[in-house]
Amino acid sequence: MKIGKFEIPPRKEIPLKKEGGEFSDVGVDEKNRFIRVPLPEEDKKLSVTDIANKYSVSRSEAYRRISNGFIILKNPDYVSRKDIKREKESFLEEVTPIDITSIENVINDPVEQETLKEIVDSFSSLKYTDRFKINQKKFKLLNGKEVFFSDLWILNKIFELKLSRNENGELFAQFDDKNIKFNPGLLSKYHSSFTFKNINKDNNKNNKTLVDNPSLETFAPNVFKSGFFEEKDFNQRLAGSRAYEIYGPHERTISKDNPYVFFSNSEGKCKYFLGRDKFVGTDRKINHETVRAILLDNNNVAITDLVHGKKVILYTFPLINRDEYEKKKKELDDKFKDKENNNIRYGENIVVGGKDMVSRLTTYKMTDYIHKNINESDTEYAERVSSLSDITYVLGNFRSFLSETGLAANNYSWKEQLILANTLTSVSQKSKIINFSNIFKKDGLRTFLSIEQGGKEMGDKILTLGEKLPESSARTLFKTYGEMIDASDEIGDLLKDELGDRATSKLILETRELLLLNGKNLLEKYSEKAKDCQGSLCEDIGKELEERLSLAKKSVFAFSTVCRVLVEKGEFSFEDFKKAKLSYDKSPLPEKIQEEITKMHTENTKQYPEKLKLLWRNTLKDGLENPNEKQLVVSATYEDNTVSTMRVIQQEDGSWYGASFNVNPTIQGSRIGTELLKEVLKNLAKDKPFVADCYSKNPMLETYLNRFGFKITKKIENYNDTGELVYQITIFPDKKKEN
Repeated sequence: MKIGKFEIPPRKEIPLKKEGGEFSDVGVDEKNRFIRVPLPEEDKKLSVTDIANKYSVSRSEAYRRISNGFIILKNPDYVSRKDIKREKESFLEEVTPIDITSIENVINDPVEQETLKEIVDSFSSLKYTDRFKINQKKFKLLNGKEVFFSDLWILNKIFELKLSRNENGELFAQFDDKNIKFNPGLLSKYHSSFTFKNINKDNNKNNKTLVDNPSLETFAPNVFKSGFFEEKDFNQRLAGSRAYEIYGPHERTISKDNPYVFFSNSEGKCKYFLGRDKFVGTDRKINHETVRAILLDNNNVAITDLVHGKKVILYTFPLINRDEYEKKKKELDDKFKDKENNNIRYGENIVVGGKDMVSRLTTYKMTDYIHKNINESDTEYAERVSSLSDITYVLGNFRSFLSETGLAANNYSWKEQLILANTLTSVSQKSKIINFSNIFKKDGLRTFLSIEQGGKEMGDKILTLGEKLPESSARTLFKTYGEMIDASDEIGDLLKDELGDRATSKLILETRELLLLNGKNLLEKYSEKAKDCQGSLCEDIGKELEERLSLAKKSVFAFSTVCRVLVEKGEFSFEDFKKAKLSYDKSPLPEKIQEEITKMHTENTKQYPEKLKLLWRNTLKDGLENPNEKQLVVSATYEDNTVSTMRVIQQEDGSWYGASFNVNPTIQGSRIGTELLKEVLKNLAKDKPFVADCYSKNPMLETYLNRFGFKITKKIENYNDTGELVYQITIFPDKKKEN
C-alpha cells in the first residue's frame, strides 16, 4: 500500500484466484477475506471420518469439503482496516530519509525545492484528520538533522507564496505578479492565523495548540529557528478576544478613498473617520504611504507615522464604550425599523463620524503616561522618554516578554506596556522577572509594574516577595494589590456616581494618589518583613498575610480611601453614599456577617496577650450567636461588605456598654471606624453615659481620650483573671466631642 508517494511493502502473495470456475496462478485479491483452495485428489478418495481426522475438523465440515471439492481458508494477504491503521501508525512513527540537504540549503536550491514540492504534494490526498497526524512525522535530511512534515509544509508555502522582504523589511507574497503584504492566514487554509511564538502554553496536550491556536514555534519548530520569519510578520486581531491575547498589534492603513478604520473590542465593532487629506480637526496632512492606525490596548488606538526612521505616535483616540455602542445600535434600529429585511449588520454600519472624532482625537504626549521619577535628572528623564517614543521598540519589548510568559496583551494598559518596556531594558534581572511572571501571572506582573512609583528598588522588593513568601501567600498579596490598582482606576466613576458635582477633579486625584500610596505601603510592609526570613518564619509571615487580607475587596478599598480624604476635609457623611449603609441589628446575625466580624476581631486582637485575647474572642462568639434583647450590632457596610462594626449592650440604668469595636484590617487608618463610633455615640448616648473596657496598651486609647472625650473611670489590675491591666473608659453626655 501507499501513503502519499511512500510505498509500504505488501505481504507475500499466493498464486490462487478463481477465474471462470477454475483456480489460476494470478495472485489473490487482497480485498477478499477468505480464499478457496481445491481439495487434493488423494483426499477425494477418503471417507468423511478420515478427512475429519486428517484436518482436525468436525464431521460436518469434512462432509462439506468433500461435497464442494474445496477448502475455505483465511486470505493471508487480506488487508483489514486495523492492518491499514497499524501500517499507517508504523509509518508515521519511523524516520524516513529524504534527498534534501538542509532547511537553509533548500531556500536557495531550485532542485531541492522541486524535491520538497514532490514530498508535500504526495500527501495532498490525505484526509483532513490524517493531515494533522502526518504533521508530526519525522524525516531525516542529508545533513543528519530530523525535521517534521509540518516544517516541510511551511517551507514549501514560502516558495508557493514567493515570500520576500522589501527595503523596509516588510514581508510580501506574490499573486498574479502583484505583491500583497503577508499575513499569517496565507500559511494555512485550515487555520485563520498563526502566531509567531507559542503563547497558549497550557494547551499543549493532545496537540490542541496545533489545531486551536497554532503557532509557528509549535507547528514548524525548525522553520521557526531558521530565522526566515520575524515576530513583526504575525499581526494582532480583535482586542478583548482570545485572538488579541495571542497576536501582535493589528495595523490599519488609511487612504483617501477609504478614510475610515475599523476596530473591534469587547464592547463592539465600529468604523472611525480619520480624515481624507488632513487628520480630522487638525491641519496636519496625512501621508497615506506611512501613516498607520494601531490598537494599543483594549480601549485605545494610536495613529502613527514614520519620523526619522522611527514609528512614532501622533494621536490617540478611545474606542467607543458599551453605552455609546448601544446608543448607536438603537439609532440604526430606529432608522431601518420600517424597511423590509432589516437584518442590520451593525459592525459595518456603526460609524463614529468626523464631528465626534474631533473631540476624541487627542495629540499624544509621552509625559502623560510616563512621569519623572524622584531623584531623576531632566536629562535622564528626557533620554528615557526618547527611547519609549518609538512604538516599534515598545511593542517589540513588551510582546517579546509576553511570548515568554504566556500572558495576555489586553490585560495591560498602554501605560503599563510603556513601564514594562522601559524596565526590561534597565533591570539586569530580566530572567527573574520572566520567571516571576510565569509563576504569578497577571496579578504578579501588575504588581511589578508598580516600580514606576519606587524605581528599581521597589522592583527588587517585589521580586523578593515572590521568592521568599509561600506561593499562595504571594498570590494573595499580589491579588490584593491588583484590587487596589483597579480601585484607583475606577475611583473617578465611583465618586461621580456617589457625590455628583462634589466629585471634583482635585478630589479624584487626591483619592487616587492615596490609594496608590496605600498599595505601595502594603508591598513595602511585607517586603520588610520577608527580606531576611528563612524557612518556617517565611511561612508564618505568609499565613499572617493571608489571614489579614482575606477581607480585601476592591469596593472596600475605594470607599475607605474616599472616606479618609473627606474626613480630613471635614466633609464625610455616610448619608452621602448610596451604596453605604449603617444598620442596627440584633443577634443572632446572618452567618456571613458573623464570619466577617469574627475575622476582623481576630486580626484586630492579634497583638493582645493570650488570656485576654481568648477571653474577648469567646465573649464575641457568644454575643454573635446567642439572642440578647439588650444587645445591638452596629455595622457600616459598603456594597454589602462589612467595613466596621461595634457590639453594644444596654445596661440596667439605660447606659450603653461597648462590648467590641472592630474595623476591616485591610483598611485600618481610613477613619471609617472613628466615623462609625461618632454615629453610635450620637444615636445611642444622647442622655446616658457610654462605657467600654479598653486594654491599657491598645494604641487607640489616646484617640478615645483625646479625640472623643472619654475619661478613665476605673483601673482593673487583673481583668477577669487574665493578669492584664484594663481601663474602664466612659463618655458622659455633656463631654462628647464632634471630631
